[in-house]
Amino acid sequence: GYRFPEPALLLGPKLLERFQGYIATWLACRPLWIGRVDHNPPRNYPSPQLWCDFLGSGLATQSQGAVPKGKDPERKGLTVVEKRKTVMRDLFGDDVLDTQGDLFAPEGSVGILHLANPPQCLTQRITWEIFELGFHYELQDLNRYLAHKCWVDDPTSREQLLHSIFPG
Repeated sequence: GYRFPEPALLLGPKLLERFQGYIATWLACRPLWIGRVDHNPPRNYPSPQLWCDFLGSGLATQSQGAVPKGKDPERKGLTVVEKRKTVMRDLFGDDVLDTQGDLFAPEGSVGILHLANPPQCLTQRITWEIFELGFHYELQDLNRYLAHKCWVDDPTSREQLLHSIFPG
């Protein structure tokens, strides 16, 4: 799987509603997910399809008890997409579902209602950040794999060096 969604997912949707939903859901889950990856990484990361289903799920704007349109509340069993959403909810927890009001974006706070027509600059910054996050963690993995023995006696300096590459 992938630690972070493919940036093309945020740029790919042709429908404006889907594009808005992807951005809103990513901004809602972003701080939770980065914290999870940093401090309590899952054993398996989501597949590209799971990321696509999750970002397209509209979790950032749904209420927990809402029944999706066209769904029979008495129907038994979950669809494939619903199963994938459940997997993502298990990864993120229910905190993502409570998002209302403002979301934090790379350029500061953004009202969820302002995502009705997201500015191009915002989508560019989000895309850049996702690429940068992916590179950041891949560099850490590469360093851990290739240079592990060099830092055995001084893991703190290793962390300081890596953090100096990506301040903030």
